[in-house]
Amino acid sequence: MNAFFKKWNGKQLEDCGCYVSKEFAAFQTAFRNEVKRICAEIGAELVAFNKGHYDMSGFICRNGHFVYFCYSNYCNRSKADLTSRQAFYCRTAANEKDYHGGSNNLVPFTDAKETFDRLLNTEHRRLW
Repeated sequence: MNAFFKKWNGKQLEDCGCYVSKEFAAFQTAFRNEVKRICAEIGAELVAFNKGHYDMSGFICRNGHFVYFCYSNYCNRSKADLTSRQAFYCRTAANEKDYHGGSNNLVPFTDAKETFDRLLNTEHRRLW
């Protein structure tokens, strides 16, 4: 398990209610950096990253194929959960603005690398 998972998985995060806490903002930055690391390993690029109140999303690209991903901490606002299938999903997309794309793949973030690679390879097709 890498440093990102050791530091953040299961960690109680400060909750500031109506705005993003400094701790959750740090988690979002670490999450983005981990996605970038995964992208480098599979020859992809993080082309967009959006931070929300208790969520973050973005797009990765490889060879003109795109994948949209989203991590949401709405159900468990105070705890980072990187192993739940309820918190992270990804799907194929036509471009970095396509928020509809293919079918959602609910996976734990621990499986993000394999899922990104699979979606960018064999399953990337327009389903809409």
